[in-house]
Amino acid sequence: MSYIVKIIGMERLQKIIAQSGLCSRRKAEELILDNKVMVNGKIINILGSQASFDDEIIVDGKKLNLEKKVYYILNKPSNYITTTSDTHNRKTVMELVSGIKERIYPVGRLDIDTTGLLILTNDGELDNHLIHPRYEIVKEYIALCKPSIKKEDLKKLEEGIILEDGFVKANEVKILRTDSSNTLISLKISVGKKHIVKRMVEYLDSKVIQLQRVAIDFLTLGDLEVGKYRKLTDEEVEKLKKL
Repeated sequence: MSYIVKIIGMERLQKIIAQSGLCSRRKAEELILDNKVMVNGKIINILGSQASFDDEIIVDGKKLNLEKKVYYILNKPSNYITTTSDTHNRKTVMELVSGIKERIYPVGRLDIDTTGLLILTNDGELDNHLIHPRYEIVKEYIALCKPSIKKEDLKKLEEGIILEDGFVKANEVKILRTDSSNTLISLKISVGKKHIVKRMVEYLDSKVIQLQRVAIDFLTLGDLEVGKYRKLTDEEVEKLKKL
């Protein structure tokens, strides 16, 4: 298998590897330090080493070749797992896209029963940027919770709560609809912990019945139908890179 990247001028080796989509920049640094990267037949194990488009770069036995970076947004349906393949023969989000010659993959994860906005790309650097906790990129979710939750209890999520893996807080929580049996909320959060929305709601003695991600910062689903995807515009890509 070849992993492909376009290099203009000289770039740091770990950045080139990450941009290829092979792995994150941090993982690329580990590969370099583990003597698993070769440039023009020579093992490179010093971070910060540079390479160019004319160089032959081999990472763990795989050659990097030229490929265009592509970016898509998918409105993920329920019952699809967010991965490129599955050993249990479950449906993956990759079955929803076709006719794309580049080797794309999902950025981050949505649970199998969670729907909504998912980015697909072959840009490893953007992937790392969007999911790394230090960038605190805000994601918005719509959650149907049962039983209903009082407004004063929801405020606790903005003030911050302690879960088993530490302190977390929501950037913003709004009630969209509520009755005696359930509450529909909008929750904005920049924390990237596993099942974080579901666990925050469970802290309030309620349970998420339906969950949809509707935005990543400025990027929203718009009128994109469930199960459909589209290419991101150049403007959207540039804005994502600047988050």
